[in-house]
Amino acid sequence: MRATYISCLQSSLESNPHFYALHSHAKLRLSFAQVYDRLDLKADNLLCASPRVYKEHPIAAISSREVTCPLAHESHSAPCPASCECKIRLEDRALLVQCGGAHLTSAPDELPTSEETNHTELNISHNSITMLPLLTQPGYQNVTKLFASHNRISRLNISSLPSTLQVRRAM
Repeated sequence: MRATYISCLQSSLESNPHFYALHSHAKLRLSFAQVYDRLDLKADNLLCASPRVYKEHPIAAISSREVTCPLAHESHSAPCPASCECKIRLEDRALLVQCGGAHLTSAPDELPTSEETNHTELNISHNSITMLPLLTQPGYQNVTKLFASHNRISRLNISSLPSTLQVRRAM
C-alpha cells in the first residue's frame, strides 16, 4: 500500500471548509470513498494547529458542531454587523452571528444572509439591549435561535419575533 501525506500546516479547521470532510472522516461518519475517491487517509493521530483552543487536540476528538468557517465577504447580502463575528457552522449550514458581550445598546439593524446557509443563530446575550429586533429588519426572517439573556429587555412583543424561531420552554 502506498502512503500519501497531506501537509496541514497552512490551514486550520476554522478557516478551511475542505477540512470538514476530513473531520467527518476522522469521526467515522463519512467513509473514505465519500471523502476522496483514491486517497487512503489515516486521521487517527492528526492534530489541530489552530485555533488556539484546539491546538494539539486530535481532530477526531472535536465535535463537528464546533467546526466553523468565517463567512466569506462575497457570499452574503450584508456585512457582518459591527462588533459581531459571523461564521458558518458546516455541519448544519447555520450562519452564526455572535454579538454576545459586544457592549451593544441595540440589536444589529441588519443581519447577513447567504445562499451557503439555511438558517441563522443570533447571539446578542450579555449586552445592554432594551428591545428585541423587529421581524421586518433584513436578515431576521432566517433566525431560528436567538440568545438574548443578560440584557435590559423589559417587554417582549411576540408578533415581532421571526416565525422560524424555535421556542424552548423553561423547566
